[in-house]
Amino acid sequence: MDQSIKPQNSVIEQQRIVIKNKYGENLVGILHETGSSEVIILCHGFSSNKECPINLNVADALTKEGISAFRFDFSGNGENEGTFEFGNYNKEADDLHSVVLYFSGMKRFIGGIFGHSKGGDTVLVYASKYHDVPMVINVSGRYNMDEGIKERLGEDFMERIKENGSIDVKDGEGNFWYRVTEESLLERLATDMRALCLSIPKDCSLFLELLPVRSNSSHEGGKVETSSLRENEFCSLPVFPTEAPRLVFLNGKVEKNQ
Repeated sequence: MDQSIKPQNSVIEQQRIVIKNKYGENLVGILHETGSSEVIILCHGFSSNKECPINLNVADALTKEGISAFRFDFSGNGENEGTFEFGNYNKEADDLHSVVLYFSGMKRFIGGIFGHSKGGDTVLVYASKYHDVPMVINVSGRYNMDEGIKERLGEDFMERIKENGSIDVKDGEGNFWYRVTEESLLERLATDMRALCLSIPKDCSLFLELLPVRSNSSHEGGKVETSSLRENEFCSLPVFPTEAPRLVFLNGKVEKNQ
């Protein structure tokens, strides 16, 4: 099902498309249609949605090159049905597969899959599980999956989740945000990004361009503050080079995998 939307001051047609995943849930997305046979699929990060600024900027950069782009919500996020989950990398990969199958069925060529943050991990999981895309771009995907959990759930998260079966996370105003179940937490902890990257077929190009952390007060402790400036800097990079370097995460670093 699709519904065309004509954006202001643009010749690019935007189509709202709803795709069923393998679990019978609706996945809502927006196709930035240039008329090209090629489509790049864009995946959002943790607790985000298809309207995240980086995916909007990347879609704009792609369409300027004449390449169609599709950004969508994973199940349990944005407009979609389903329950938000903390881990669920495999289910998100399955969601992505449903999108790939949809466009392949429409005789469109999937030129690559792009993911930011958690979406960056999801596209790597996808490429290791399904061998049907020629290029993967991972931006800021997490390598060490046991990091960042204490900051969200507290120092004693494992004891609490073992005792209660789940942990409810609240937003800055004290309202319920999302629930972390023991199952979803254990899935995240069991996700081995190094092994996944090494299992991706050699004929699939992995592309990662490194942007150095700027030295100023907004990046204390090496933590990069997300900003439109950084997103625009990323979007100014060459789009899908003909011979993308094959790169994987090893020991927390990015190294070539010959």
